[in-house]
Amino acid sequence: MSQKIKLLHLSDFHYRNNWHEEIGKVTYGFFKDLEQQVDSEDPPYLVFSGDFVQAGEDESLFQSFIEEFDDKFNALNITKERRIIVPGNHDINRKYISSKQIAFEGIIEQCNSESSFNQYIETQDDGFLLESLENFDNFQQKFASIYAPIDSGTGSGRVLTNDVAIYCLNTAICSVGGINEQQSGKPIDDEKRLMINTRSLNKWCHSNKEKYKILVMHHPETHLREWARKELENIIYQHFDLVLSGHTHEGSQTHDRKSLNEVIRSTAPPLFTRKNENLGYSFITLDTSNGEICFSYRQWSGSEFVLGTALSHSDTGSVKYTLRSAT
Repeated sequence: MSQKIKLLHLSDFHYRNNWHEEIGKVTYGFFKDLEQQVDSEDPPYLVFSGDFVQAGEDESLFQSFIEEFDDKFNALNITKERRIIVPGNHDINRKYISSKQIAFEGIIEQCNSESSFNQYIETQDDGFLLESLENFDNFQQKFASIYAPIDSGTGSGRVLTNDVAIYCLNTAICSVGGINEQQSGKPIDDEKRLMINTRSLNKWCHSNKEKYKILVMHHPETHLREWARKELENIIYQHFDLVLSGHTHEGSQTHDRKSLNEVIRSTAPPLFTRKNENLGYSFITLDTSNGEICFSYRQWSGSEFVLGTALSHSDTGSVKYTLRSAT
């Protein structure tokens, strides 16, 4: 049995209809490249860290996404069972948030501590926060098998192999998606406002004993409220080896150590913003026998996807790390 697990990491696609000269060109080049890069006999897991569509209030975008891409991924043997996804801020229903802005802001301010937010999100009967992601939840149930159901308490995990488990963290449940504040008319910034259910995440970490744990989320920790940021950072260093995220539109990876603990963080480049911008994706290979993690990047040249030298800052398009704890 192979001791390597391979992930195809995508993020920030911002899918929209009828823009073939922009998104259509990149999409064609992306799948043409995947046909060359993916071994359908040994396919990777697809990890998509949010912002599938441009506007989550438009349910038809999610349906069009499935109609256009489901068969293409299936043809590469990246079937529903091998797809791992989380929502981003573009995937929420911003029209719903706008219509409920006063009540929404009231809940966010009321649940301003770890215990109060955990209690609210696990016991809420009104489903108020969950409704902003109803369209996305319908989509993810059709498109993927490994995800965080919106009623799961902001996260859910799955064992992938005997040695590897993955947790899908929903950081978008408190996002307002950049809607305008009613009084000032200025866009509301999600940064330092978002919250997560740390109680369910801690429970999962302590109940799963796999050698390697991977965390997938859309927003970086800096977008979380201070108590959530601190607690998530502690959980990451204590339990996770690899953290995958998106949102910032800047491809990067770091190897961080804190005391005896260490973690590899990887922020995906956007798969699409505009065809003339820095677009790309990566393959991540984890060797469970020795803790080696290799990131292999592919970048958009303006006409096709090529070796990701700019994204990796290397001539090979790849970056390798070895987890000290595994050696």
